[in-house]
Amino acid sequence: MFPVPHIEMTKAAGKDGKFKGLQPRHAKLSVGSASRLAIYLLEPHQLRRYI
Repeated sequence: MFPVPHIEMTKAAGKDGKFKGLQPRHAKLSVGSASRLAIYLLEPHQLRRYI
């Protein structure tokens, strides 16, 4: 691995000092959305096996 220069997580990352982070409900929403998308994309593949 190459060494990564340290970047301070302030205005360089687009966040100010008041940034609190995300709430747990946002994490649940993203995980739920990702799992539903994966199921949606994999279902046609599984259905073709049995046709």
